[in-house]
Parts: sequence; structure tokens; C-alpha cells
Amino acid sequence: MNRSATKPSPLPLLLAVLAGLALALASCGGSATADLSAQDEEGSTVDAPSPDTSDGTASSETSAVEATNSGEAEDATAAEPAQPEPGPDPQVSADDIPLATTPPGGYGTTMPPPILADCTEPLSSDAADLRGMWQIVGPETDGDVVPVGGVQRVEQCGNRLVITSGGVIHDMRVDGTLENGVNDVAASDFTTPVRVAASWEDNVHILRPEGLPIEVTRHLDGDQLIWRYFNFAARLDRIGPPEMDPPASSSRPEAG
Repeated sequence: MNRSATKPSPLPLLLAVLAGLALALASCGGSATADLSAQDEEGSTVDAPSPDTSDGTASSETSAVEATNSGEAEDATAAEPAQPEPGPDPQVSADDIPLATTPPGGYGTTMPPPILADCTEPLSSDAADLRGMWQIVGPETDGDVVPVGGVQRVEQCGNRLVITSGGVIHDMRVDGTLENGVNDVAASDFTTPVRVAASWEDNVHILRPEGLPIEVTRHLDGDQLIWRYFNFAARLDRIGPPEMDPPASSSRPEAG
């Protein structure tokens, strides 16, 4: 028997072994490649630099701070109490101003400041408006001797009237009563007490001294004031408001 004819050839077996080895190597190579790719991807994910947001972050932080400051400022402004708007001037009535009297010995050659300057009460309905700084310019009737140049100030508020002249301050309520009229001193000596009732009658201001059958009157005649005092009647021009500084006067009329 020919042994070489029946003995199996080792070549197919070798080829099978080589083929299996090739498949095993191929399988290991693919797995290693996949692992390396995964590692690369993981490395890329971990090691990849993040976008530079430093400028954006700083800007955001600055905006946040500004917004906070702005909000705080608005809150502070809102927290501040609203300032009240200025209202109208307070009302000052004749009752709010103390009664004025002649100082001992008279006020001298300098007329004191106005008494009723701050009063805002309207004049009483029966009062004529005699307010002003008045100066004697002549007699009402030719031939009368009057103290030309003499100055007197008339102030009014409500039913109150103040005549300042001749060294005296005669402050009164024009209501016809002695109690509320002039209770002061005479201009002749600044000592003799006088008690005088004051009233309005047909727009004429009338003074009636207690115990004397006389009247002292003042009324308007156009733009002039007519002052009838005992034995004469004088015309006076209004030279300004009661608040003005009085001009120098060479004579001192008797007040009344």
C-alpha cells in the first residue's frame, strides 16, 4: 500500500489555523482601535479648552453691579420722603398781631416799623381804604394854617387801623367802642391819657374822644386825604405805601 496516497495533507489544517489567527487578530485590532478612539474622544471632551468667557463674565459682572447700584439708588430715592410743595402764605389776621402803643416819651424823630405789615386779613366791609404814607400839602380851605410837610402813616387790616404820626402810635379797632378804640397818650405831651372811640360812617373815619364834644375825621377826596383836626382841615397826598421809609419832615403835626 502506498502510504503517501492515504496520509492526509497538513496544508488545509495549516491554512485553517492561519485563517483563525487572522480573524482573532482582526477582532483584537478593531477593539483596540475602538478603545483608542474612545480614549481620544474622552480626552478631547476633558482636555478641550473652554471658550474664553473672561470678557463676557467681567461685562456681566459689571452690568450686574451697575444694575444693583441703580436699583439701590432707585430704592433710596423711593425711600426718601416726598418734599411738600410750598403752599400759600399763612393767613395772618388782625387778632394775630399784638396791639401797639406809644413808647414812653414818644418814638422820637424816627418813625417805627409798620405794625400791620404782615397782616393778610381783608379790610372790613364798611372800611374805606386809607392805607398809605401821607404828607400834608396844604389846607383844605384857603386861609387855614396847617403844618405843611407833616407826615402820617395809616395802616389797616380787618377792622383795625393804626395811625403813626407826631411821636405817637394810635392803634384801634374801628367798631365804635371806647374799649377797643384808642387807649394811649396824647401827642401834646406823651403823658396825658386819651380814650377815643373810632367808627366808619359813610366811608369817613371818625374819632370821638371821651368827654369832648369834638370829632377828628379822615376821608378820601379823589386821590387826596382830607384830615379835619380840631381847628383846621388839611389836604394830604399819598406818597407811598405804609411800608415805605417816611421822608424827612420839618414839622410835626398833632396826631389824631
